[in-house]
Amino acid sequence: MEGESSQEEEESKPKAVTVRYIRAETEESKARREASYQYIEEKRAQEAWTTVEYQTSDSKESATDRNELLCQTEGQEVSQLYLSHRDYLSTLLSQPEKQSNNEELSLVQLQELGLADQVRLLLVNAKLLRFSDLQRFLHGSPDSTSVIKTLQTVAVLVQGCWVVKSEVLYPKDTTSPLTGIAADILCRGRDYMLWRFTQNSIVVRKELAGVIKLPDDDVKEILSQVSKPVTRLGWEFAYIKDEHFINSNPDVVQRQRMLWDAKLQQLQKVLKFSKDADKKKSKESQGNRSRSRTKSQSKSEPMEVSSRVNTQRTTKIKTESQEKTDIANTSTVNTAEKNTAVENTTEKNTAAENTTAESTATENNSTESTATDAEAQQIKLQNFIRKKLLVNSVLSLNDLKKMAQLKVAECSPGEMTSSLSDYQVEQCAIQGGAIQMKVAWPPNSKGNCKLFTIRSIGNDLDIFREVLIDMFAVQFKYRKNSIAEKFKEILGEEPSTKAELDKVVKSLCVHRGQFWYLKGTVPS
Repeated sequence: MEGESSQEEEESKPKAVTVRYIRAETEESKARREASYQYIEEKRAQEAWTTVEYQTSDSKESATDRNELLCQTEGQEVSQLYLSHRDYLSTLLSQPEKQSNNEELSLVQLQELGLADQVRLLLVNAKLLRFSDLQRFLHGSPDSTSVIKTLQTVAVLVQGCWVVKSEVLYPKDTTSPLTGIAADILCRGRDYMLWRFTQNSIVVRKELAGVIKLPDDDVKEILSQVSKPVTRLGWEFAYIKDEHFINSNPDVVQRQRMLWDAKLQQLQKVLKFSKDADKKKSKESQGNRSRSRTKSQSKSEPMEVSSRVNTQRTTKIKTESQEKTDIANTSTVNTAEKNTAVENTTEKNTAAENTTAESTATENNSTESTATDAEAQQIKLQNFIRKKLLVNSVLSLNDLKKMAQLKVAECSPGEMTSSLSDYQVEQCAIQGGAIQMKVAWPPNSKGNCKLFTIRSIGNDLDIFREVLIDMFAVQFKYRKNSIAEKFKEILGEEPSTKAELDKVVKSLCVHRGQFWYLKGTVPS
């Protein structure tokens, strides 16, 4: 008994166990592991060996195969090929194997399918297509009426473009590949998102997620299918509105609008949202973003540009007031002469002159208002370009124009001019304090674009900045010690610290090898 009790005590003693948790492997670490030598060697060891029989070039078998390539009888005529070129090629090329997954077919295999299957598979893979793009991919050049009729069974119309239906993309009894959410819940959220895009080309993900109540991964996935993120705005529809299709097919557009109205009523019952409240919230959020952009932009306006524009406006107002005075004096003299010549028509002439003066004042006021709006838009564009040049130091005319076009797209209608020419952007840059740089271009570069910068930005390093700008008009590349020596040669001094020298050089230049090049002269 004592021996058994002692044995039980020994068995019941606790033992220390070390528990290790495996970290979740990221895509970057997975790619690094798969590129390692050890992983490649393991894969090679796992690969099955195939037994082959090798014949040397001078073996009997090789000689027999070579003889089959040669004509056995000299002077023998070769009969004409009896196969067509298509059949001959098919005998040379191996036929592609039929795939079990019908959703992943090449364009060659797509040609063997009917119209309905072609349209469905193209939309499932692309998620979003313009009607003109879809017709280019379809085999057999079917007529537009048949294509549109087929489209309406598998897709819905959004902004004049065709988007695959949610129930086609997420069939019944399936789940989300990311989170495992049921297909009907995914379809409901995706349909609400598509309806939002029918009302506006931009959707805010936070507002969308608050209504459809889906995980962030699923929200991002369904948004990325038909839209792209835009900084500080939200998610913008991937294509611009297809006005050509909308104007060419008004009956289809009307039918799709009715379908969306019916779909909206179903979504309102399930998701518990109000259509009017949703529109109001969207407008308020857009208004807040527009006001915040305008407020931040007005705070960052340089004093120099504002004072110059105010001076121009004052001069213009003075000139207009002088012209009005001259006109008034001339009209007064004419009135006096008429009163001396004909006294009986004094009252009529005075009334006519008053009416003319009132209409002239009204026209002048409207002209001043239009001019003021145009000047305000011009000022905003100048300030925006100057701000970008202060941040980036050197920008080409094409870069400035692209940035300005993006800014115009973000602004509300009428806030900034919508038509931007190269000349207008160039003039705004110059009026904002920039200069067009004289540049010595590298041999392999095109050297046909205009580069702009601001010589003086208002700090103690401006003298070195100006010298460096002039240096690149002579030579296209420098070493850093050569730049410092040039500063000392021209100015008699160089930046007091290495950090200040780096700040001047890096603000205008990019590093390639051992040399520094001006920004915009070499590929980024």
